[in-house]
Amino acid sequence: SSSLLRRTWAATYWTTALLSYLLCPILMEYENSGDFTTSARLKTSLRRNAVFYGIYSFILVVLLLILICRGEVQGDLQSWCIAASNAWGLFVLTVLMGFGLVAVPRHFWSLANPNKLLQDLYRTAVLKDETRLSRLFELQDAVASARQELDAY
Repeated sequence: SSSLLRRTWAATYWTTALLSYLLCPILMEYENSGDFTTSARLKTSLRRNAVFYGIYSFILVVLLLILICRGEVQGDLQSWCIAASNAWGLFVLTVLMGFGLVAVPRHFWSLANPNKLLQDLYRTAVLKDETRLSRLFELQDAVASARQELDAY
């Protein structure tokens, strides 16, 4: 029973680590890439992740060399991987939580107030209409300029 629990925990832990540090970033970059074909999107995603993990690995190796030179390295590789994984997770959690604790409730609060939402939509509509009119005038100027050029010939 204890052996089964230990193997289950280890499988769950390492599966989660693999998914969160490899598969999810690849899929996120795949979704964000601007390419049109599946293979091009996958190549872009892998390239961007390779750059990120290359820089991340370089920093990790430098820090590990500093610790080895100072004689402060203790434990095995698995312990170091677990500690690095937890430290990275806490860092990301801290960074994202600061944003999420403020932005998410503020967003829900603004959605719950229909008058404020309507005022925001009015402002957005006015800005969009001004942009539309500006582009329309630019188009009319370009057409008039093109007609003048054509009439000159």
